[in-house]
Amino acid sequence: MSLKITENNGVYFLRGNLNALTSNFLLKHIELLKELGHGITINIDFVNEIDAFGMLTLRNLYKSTLRRNQNFWITGNGCKEIYQDFVSSGLEKR
Repeated sequence: MSLKITENNGVYFLRGNLNALTSNFLLKHIELLKELGHGITINIDFVNEIDAFGMLTLRNLYKSTLRRNQNFWITGNGCKEIYQDFVSSGLEKR
């Protein structure tokens, strides 16, 4: 399944799979949005699968927004697991 990104009131909703086949699409899309200088909010309620490549992409997006002093939020079902992954990676300390 592919990954579809839609926007509603400044929140970017992901629908589908975030994996090795779709991670680069998300990365490029969000990198373009970050050029606008706004914080990014991603909702993952409709994500069916996140594999290791998807998690790596989320970590890299988080790190790059921190370097730019921008905000990056992940909301929706499954956020707790993503947060725990970030904690185990040491990202919560940055």
